[in-house]
Amino acid sequence: AAVARRVGRRCSAPDRAALVWLCYDAIVHFTLEGPFVCMSLFGTVAQYDNILAVLWKEYGNADARWLYSDPTIVSLEILTVVLCGFLALILIYAIVKDKYYRHFVQITLCVCELYGGWVTFCPDWVLGGPHLQT
Repeated sequence: AAVARRVGRRCSAPDRAALVWLCYDAIVHFTLEGPFVCMSLFGTVAQYDNILAVLWKEYGNADARWLYSDPTIVSLEILTVVLCGFLALILIYAIVKDKYYRHFVQITLCVCELYGGWVTFCPDWVLGGPHLQT
């Protein structure tokens, strides 16, 4: 929030709120999902003992696809880390600098986030949730 206020001090209140969300979004993509991708590309989350692996193992207790490098999950996470993470940063810049392409990037990021969520969970719902342990 402090970063958004600092860099977006000349922005409207809705834009500052968007900046707060986008900063959070980029941080999550790069600091939480990025390490998940690295662990999954070089093994499985279940094989690691670092602090982020512990977090992902807890998540994996509810959905085992996250523990054992399910190719669909890893592929989508690569997409979200790389594409959505960088789009969030580009959008932060576009909002702060009032760039003409801001709304195009904003719509693109929103569609990518919705697509990622849908493709992550819908196939499992269609199958009756065999991977979900809730």
